[in-house]
Amino acid sequence: MADKATPNFQEATKNLFRLLDENGGRDFLHSRSPTQNRRNQKNLEQLRSWLSDDRGKRRKGYMNAEAFFKAYLFYYLPLHLTEVFWINEQFQKRMENFSTRTWVDIGCGPGTASLSMALSIKYAKKKDPKEVVLMDQSKRALAFAKEALQSICPNTKITTVKVDLRNVVEARREIPKLKQGWDAVLVSHVLNEFGSGPRSRSVKEDMLEFFSRSLAGDRTKFYVIEPPLKSQSIDLMQIGDKLLEEGASIIAPCPQSREKCPMLKDRKGWCYAQPDRNDFRALGLGQQDKAIEKGLRIQLTNPGFSYLVYLPSGMMKLESPHRISVANDQAQTGLFCDGGKIVKRPRKEYFRGQWVDAKKAET
Repeated sequence: MADKATPNFQEATKNLFRLLDENGGRDFLHSRSPTQNRRNQKNLEQLRSWLSDDRGKRRKGYMNAEAFFKAYLFYYLPLHLTEVFWINEQFQKRMENFSTRTWVDIGCGPGTASLSMALSIKYAKKKDPKEVVLMDQSKRALAFAKEALQSICPNTKITTVKVDLRNVVEARREIPKLKQGWDAVLVSHVLNEFGSGPRSRSVKEDMLEFFSRSLAGDRTKFYVIEPPLKSQSIDLMQIGDKLLEEGASIIAPCPQSREKCPMLKDRKGWCYAQPDRNDFRALGLGQQDKAIEKGLRIQLTNPGFSYLVYLPSGMMKLESPHRISVANDQAQTGLFCDGGKIVKRPRKEYFRGQWVDAKKAET
C-alpha cells in the first residue's frame, strides 16, 4: 500500500485507536492484576472459539456482555479493519473508482466494516460520506460504532437501528423502513453466524435477496465478507454462482470473464484473500498488532478473509482484465483463476487472493 496518508487521515486513525483504548484496550494492555489478565485471556480465547469452530455454542447476545465486547475491540476490530480498506485499494489499482457516500452496515457489531470504509474514503482524499445506517442487535456495539464513526467523519449523518437478524419478523419489519438506492450495503462477518452447508446456504441466499429487494438501487454494491474458513468460504463461492445465474454483476474477487466458479468445479480448494499485514502500516495498526501477538503468542502476518462484491442489478461490467492468484501448487508453479478455469503459471511472489494483470500472469 503506497504511503500517501494525509494529516486528516492520520488524525482519524488516532481518534479511532484512542477510543479503542478507552473502551477496552487498557484492560488488556495495562492491567496490573494477574487475576484480571488471566480473566481477559480466558474471555478472549472463549470469543475466538465462538467465532471459529464452536459457533453453535456461542452465547446469544454475547456482544452485550462487557467482557466479550472489550475482547472483541481488542482483537477482532484491529484484525478486520483492513478488509474493506484493502478491497477498495484493489479497485483503485484496477482503475475501478466507485463513489461510496451512503451505505447500510447490516450486523455492524462495533462498526468495523464501516470504519474500514470510512478510512478508505479518507485515505483516497474523497469527500466524507453523507449518510450511514448502522444495524445490529447489540445496543452496546451500536453506541460504540456510532461514536467511533463520528470521530472519523464528524459531518456524516449516522443512524443506528437495533435489529436482530435471527428474528425474521423483526428484521423484515425494520429493514424495509429504510430508503432504497444506497451506494453500498455491507454484510461483514454476518452470514457465517447462520452456519454452513446447503440448508444454511439457502438461508443466506434468502437474506441477501431480501436485503437487495429492500435496499438496493441500480448502482448499489454489496460487500459480503466472511472468515477464511473452508466451509464458510465455499458457501460464499456457491452463493456467487447463484447470484450470477440471477443476473448480478460480480465485481470482485472474480475476473470479468467469470463463469461458474472453476475452483468449485475442479475442487481446487476455497477462495480467500491473504494480504500481508505489513502492507497496512498507514492504518497505524502496529501497536495493536504487537499487543495481540504478545497476548496470544501468535504472529499476525497474513490473516485472511473471503469476500464477494457484486451489484444485484447486473448493471456494471469490469473495465480491466485480471487474474486472481488462488493458491501455490508446487514450488515452480502457481494457480490462477482467469474466470473460466484454473491455470498454472510460473510461480512468483504472489500472495493468495492477489489481483494480477492478465499479461503479467502469463510470464
